[in-house]
Amino acid sequence: MELQRVEMLSSSVLASLRDHVAVIDKNGQIIAVNEAWRRFAAENGDPEEASVSLGANYLEVCRQAVRGEDLTAGAALHGIESVLNGLRAEFSMEYECSSPSEERWFVMNVLPLRSVGGGAVISHINVTQRKRAERDLQQLREQLSRVTRIATMGELAAALAHELNQPLTGILSNAQAAQRILSHPNPDFEELREILSDIIKDDERASQVILRLRSLFKKEDFQFTRLNVNDVITEIVPMIRSHALLKGVVLVTELDPAILPVMGDRIQLQQVILNLALNGFEAMEHSEVKKLCVRTIQDAEESVRVYVKDSGMGIDEKIKEEIFKPFFTTKKEGIGIGLAVSHSIIGLHRGRIWVENNPDQGSTVSFTLPVARKTST
Repeated sequence: MELQRVEMLSSSVLASLRDHVAVIDKNGQIIAVNEAWRRFAAENGDPEEASVSLGANYLEVCRQAVRGEDLTAGAALHGIESVLNGLRAEFSMEYECSSPSEERWFVMNVLPLRSVGGGAVISHINVTQRKRAERDLQQLREQLSRVTRIATMGELAAALAHELNQPLTGILSNAQAAQRILSHPNPDFEELREILSDIIKDDERASQVILRLRSLFKKEDFQFTRLNVNDVITEIVPMIRSHALLKGVVLVTELDPAILPVMGDRIQLQQVILNLALNGFEAMEHSEVKKLCVRTIQDAEESVRVYVKDSGMGIDEKIKEEIFKPFFTTKKEGIGIGLAVSHSIIGLHRGRIWVENNPDQGSTVSFTLPVARKTST
């Protein structure tokens, strides 16, 4: 009688669960399912429920899907078997399982069945709403990031004009010199070739400035690729250097050639460097010594560290933890999104960003990026 009562209670608990739940024995045979599991099976192409109903072998169902080149089924099969064999205490995976009418995402959890005969409890949880919310949040982050880049370009307008003016002035001077040479009865064609070569070089310099601007303005999704942080910094340094010249700041770069590659979005990381450099320039506005140092080092084997060090007034210890919060600013005309966006970008890269006061003068903003995993050859 007691056994019957316990079995009825277990069945009631199983039936009450909203998640799609099945229990399998150590061989993969389904020994119990709830109503949500039955509906889930019908919605996913098994209207007769034969393949995932009581008595069916769930492992065999996964194997058949693997033979049909279903990569998700392959990952699920490996995870379930590892739990059944005691190699894992639990297994969880997120996967897409869209129906003809809508996009859907699920999380499959596998836990060992605590019984004498062994087995496992498998559940599928619908996380579509969470995925949609994450995607909407990501889109908002990207829009805010782009707005911040545009605002940054506004602050760099004078530096960009200066950087473009140099090659354009060179092109004009060389073109005028070429005109003078061609006006002679016997023009020096060798000198003309050299002039044309200089014009091409200056044109390429101007094109690079415009290409950098276009890439920073471009609206794109995050694109994580394997990259070298030194290259990311080197590409953006000319823009920072032009601004430094106008501000009377000495710009120094100390890039460790031994750093390891990271996985990151080139444009987003360049935006972080620009934001930190501009903050450093503003911090040194009233300083006698104006020096900004951008440095990279290999931080142990797990991460690469980037420093942006200024010789400004430093940061009040009371607000060190506040400066990365949205809309927090100490500037009269600031809106407080530059550092907040930088914090968000580094967070999406699974890194860390913080600020410290220097022992002598100014402050240093540092961030770390995890080293990219080695790919098997």
